Amino acid sequence: MRTSPATYSLIGLTSLVFLTQLAMGQIQGCDTLVIYGAKNRTAVASGELWRLITPLFLHLSFTHMFFNMFSLFAIGLALERFMGSSRLLAIYLLSGISGVMVSLVFCPLECVGASGSIFGLLGSLVIFMLIHRNVQPREGGFQILILGIVILLNLGLVMAPNIDPWGHLGGLIAGVVLTWVFGPRFKLVQVSTTRMQWVDTRPMSVVRASMLLSAVIIIAATLLVVLIPISC
Repeated sequence: MRTSPATYSLIGLTSLVFLTQLAMGQIQGCDTLVIYGAKNRTAVASGELWRLITPLFLHLSFTHMFFNMFSLFAIGLALERFMGSSRLLAIYLLSGISGVMVSLVFCPLECVGASGSIFGLLGSLVIFMLIHRNVQPREGGFQILILGIVILLNLGLVMAPNIDPWGHLGGLIAGVVLTWVFGPRFKLVQVSTTRMQWVDTRPMSVVRASMLLSAVIIIAATLLVVLIPISC
């Protein structure tokens, strides 16, 4: 918890929400979860803006929840170590909201799940490794290849019936862009005659304004999307 508080807190909160769903018997389809916060264009357009976030914490089954939380555990620990808790939390939530926004445009069905946020973290990790690929060329290149394969496999899996691929794609793109905008940039600096250290040349104090502006743009774009009538 001391090294990765954001990752563990997100896993804990999502698990708690799922246990609440189990206790209330509400895990049998997105249509039954609409009342609890599933993505629904009509409801968001009527002012229920919390539905931009609540779908990220609702899941349809234990398998659905476990796969997402395992992915969050695997990717989140690595990202939070490099980016810090604030940036990881911002990328997770904003990628999820972006996924909801894209889904509102292209998928009329009610949807739930943290997959958009997970894809956002995947995209974030890929662009982070690409930016810093010269740190460990061989190992970094191999890890980028593996991550690319994982993303392609997941994109293929979400093309199955009754699955919304648009939310995943929106989250993936958002994770890449957000990390480029306010992600860390590490540089090897000599701190003494015998010691070198990796230093973030874009610390939180520098990128805080960019992070806030990104949040405003994503939320404003989502509201604009909701207000534009689309025939499905």
